Amino acid sequence: MKTVTIQLPTDILQAAEVSTDRAAAEVKKMIVLFMYARGTISLGKACELLGLSQWEFFELNKEFGLAMHYDVDDYREDLETLQRVTK
Repeated sequence: MKTVTIQLPTDILQAAEVSTDRAAAEVKKMIVLFMYARGTISLGKACELLGLSQWEFFELNKEFGLAMHYDVDDYREDLETLQRVTK
């Protein structure tokens, strides 16, 4: 996977109560949560990007106080996955 390096002022990390050694993982988590909340990515894609199960992702949203979005496309994706794994 290609990556991008960004410079982030340490006062932002301090305000977010994120240590510098956890900065990359926490910023990635925040970006994925933001994209999911805006509807830019699906539930499945958000879980894939963070390496989490749907239940773990639900808990993460709860931790950040975000609403879950589970629409017809997410349901269809889950049905396809279930059909694939139960064959």
